[in-house]
Amino acid sequence: MNLQLKDIARDTFGFAAKVLILMFLLPVFTTSAQGKYEQSAVKIRFVGDRQAMRLEIDFDKHPEIIPTILSSPYRLVLDMPETLFAFDSDTTPKAGLIAANRYGLMQAGRSRMVFAINGAFSASSPQFTVSKDGKRHTVSIELKSATPDTFKLALANQIMSTSAIAGGKGDRVGQVTSDKPFIVVIDPGHGGIDGGATGINGTIEKNVTLAFARELKVRLGTVPGLRVFLTRDEDRFIALDERVRIARQLDASLFVSIHADTISDKKLRGATVYTLSDKASDEVAHAVAQQENLSDAIGGVEVKIEDQDVADILIDLTRRETMQFSVKFARSLVESIQRKAKTINNPQRFAGFRVLKAPDVPSVLVELGYLSNPDDEKSVSDPEWRHGVLDEMAKAIGEYASQQLQVRQ
Repeated sequence: MNLQLKDIARDTFGFAAKVLILMFLLPVFTTSAQGKYEQSAVKIRFVGDRQAMRLEIDFDKHPEIIPTILSSPYRLVLDMPETLFAFDSDTTPKAGLIAANRYGLMQAGRSRMVFAINGAFSASSPQFTVSKDGKRHTVSIELKSATPDTFKLALANQIMSTSAIAGGKGDRVGQVTSDKPFIVVIDPGHGGIDGGATGINGTIEKNVTLAFARELKVRLGTVPGLRVFLTRDEDRFIALDERVRIARQLDASLFVSIHADTISDKKLRGATVYTLSDKASDEVAHAVAQQENLSDAIGGVEVKIEDQDVADILIDLTRRETMQFSVKFARSLVESIQRKAKTINNPQRFAGFRVLKAPDVPSVLVELGYLSNPDDEKSVSDPEWRHGVLDEMAKAIGEYASQQLQVRQ
């Protein structure tokens, strides 16, 4: 008799890395309504004790396995194409590091195995072997007891290769080579239901940023060695993490987010270039970052609570070199913009902008001006002002790209 696994809700990893809902019944043979399987799992073995254990699963063909580790509680998850689980013996571990396991259909076309682990652990990459007759394909994973700190480090490394904000290079369209073009992603802030700031005379930020980004793309399109993309080329809402994902999947070499905010001090005016930091450079930077980071909430996107321990590890491990490149480019961009436009005092600032959190894409956020100031609102709507600033920004980006392309040679 075949019993259907009731439900396994999808595990979701953001920068927080701790959102999970798992509802399942018994670890028994599970079938699909369609009865179409990519592979069959026929035997499972647990070898070892509470300190170290080897997990072995036999399949009828080479299995496609995506392993994931989870905390609270500790688990190892194996995602795979829709699989016929036809184990010929009891699959419950009797003792050891693995406490229990469940398996079944997760969604159409995808199956999952979940192993509950007795405490913090480390897991090796899956190893594959084939029997001499070619009929049995075995995947093996070595599990070892570990300290909570070691597990947190492994979890941080995993987030770097799986999440939207810090997705791995495997998610990308291509890899960096010496003959690869320099890819610039221009991000017009806000859009759709999220209009962003509104000026004192009615100027809407989402319209300003889109128009400016389109013109900047046209200018950069004439620079040799560059390919330019927009995160949006129409009036539509895009979540902050999705903007980061777009840049990473395009294998961006530079990410430039365009904004024109409002602020409580209506006397404050001038362009500003921001880079990422876990601490804001000043109160203005902090206020602007908080305002921009609300974009997801305005668009109806659930913002996950971040695991600060993991966040600290990620920042420490992945962003140091990238942040140096970001700061270097920001400095040259400020110098260029100042030739054609007024800038705020200390125009190179930093704060915790979610949209700048790609760990390996140099990223800046450019505030063209503050729509809460009548002079700035007038400037961003003035074609002559825009053209001057666009020329200087294009020049700064072109020079930075040229330097980076020379390094690749």
